[in-house]
Amino acid sequence: MARSPKRSLIAQEIQARWLELSAVADKLSGTQRAAAIARRQDMLEALRVLLLTGHEALAWATERVSRSLTDSDDDDRAFGAYYAVTSGLAARALETFEEILCLLENGLARGARGRLRTLEEIFVVAGVIAYHGDPAGDHPSLPMRYIEHRDVFARGLADELIATGSLPDNHALDAETLAQLERRRTELVEKYGKEYQRLWGWASELFPPKTQINLGVLAETLNVELRGFYSLSSRHVHASSEGWHEAREDDGEEGDNAGFVGTFAAGYLVLTLQAVIPTRVVVDDEVADRTGEAWSDALVWLSLVARSQEPPTGGGD
Repeated sequence: MARSPKRSLIAQEIQARWLELSAVADKLSGTQRAAAIARRQDMLEALRVLLLTGHEALAWATERVSRSLTDSDDDDRAFGAYYAVTSGLAARALETFEEILCLLENGLARGARGRLRTLEEIFVVAGVIAYHGDPAGDHPSLPMRYIEHRDVFARGLADELIATGSLPDNHALDAETLAQLERRRTELVEKYGKEYQRLWGWASELFPPKTQINLGVLAETLNVELRGFYSLSSRHVHASSEGWHEAREDDGEEGDNAGFVGTFAAGYLVLTLQAVIPTRVVVDDEVADRTGEAWSDALVWLSLVARSQEPPTGGGD
């Protein structure tokens, strides 16, 4: 049966890669800026190869894990639910990465920064669930809490839609449907507690009561400091004064922005994929398959190529 990587190893890998990403970003903001801009096209080509390889690696992983699980085994069913969440987030990471790449290829680096914020969120959520929500770990209910969390907000969304007055007369949100949505919300709050109703309520069991959970707080559970980078990307999402000022800057900065976005996008994508690619598949206490280890190494190597535009020494053979 396939098992997720050791949780401690996931956290160590995320922390190590984060420090590496930060160092690369520092270089891009310093003396290597002009060189990074000049190599922009090479970076985009490398990112495209990384994207294609990521799709192949995730397809292999989901098929291999599915083949290793059985419906009759309780542990397998629990792991299947856990893996459905983390692999689904990995698929979203690939989709968002492709959107970022398309924007970069068309010279829209500031727009790509906005999508980078989404990729940052996916990276953190996938990491938190992979690290804390392993069926053999301390919070095995975390994947199901995440899956069911949508239903807490369904009644409120229905009320908002009705309030717009734009729904057709025969819309499906009748009194019976609204009552069902409300019963479901009440059921989940009784099951998981009042804090489950909040925006990040699915993760509330990881923290003391009344903790104000946000993405930065979640990232800290992975030993990642995200606040500064997330804020830089947020100004390209909101109609803030900072975004207005950046939009007025010289277009020559687009190349520099592309290097920054490409660097972090590659890192976020690989870390998210590594959380769902089993490096070893163990069957009957024997290692049956190490293909995932090769996939993981290839993704890391390609991300380094994308960020430096040259193969790292001693890798990629």
